[in-house]
Amino acid sequence: MVLKASHLKIYNFKINRTKVMQKLEAIRQQIDKLDLKLLEIIAKRSTEIDKINKIKQAERQEAFDPNREQEILNRLHKHNKSLYNSAEIGSIYKAIFKASIMLQHRLREKVEN
Repeated sequence: MVLKASHLKIYNFKINRTKVMQKLEAIRQQIDKLDLKLLEIIAKRSTEIDKINKIKQAERQEAFDPNREQEILNRLHKHNKSLYNSAEIGSIYKAIFKASIMLQHRLREKVEN
């Protein structure tokens, strides 16, 4: 059987595509591991939020502290060494802040009921 050049191109494409898919899968597995680590850190963060919430509640302070949020954002922007720019890091953390405030409200409702 004689292979034509077109057959070789298709064969090489399939081999290259397989290698690419294997590389992607390996990288995705690394991302999956990082996601689990992030989830673990978020869980630890939520425990600290609970502690802060109890103090704030005892002192009759609001859950939302805009000065604290800005202080965190400023520190993160200063130390950001990732490929994400400051606006993108800000978006990620604003989502975390929002979830933290929602958590504090939910915890307060739990205590009140």
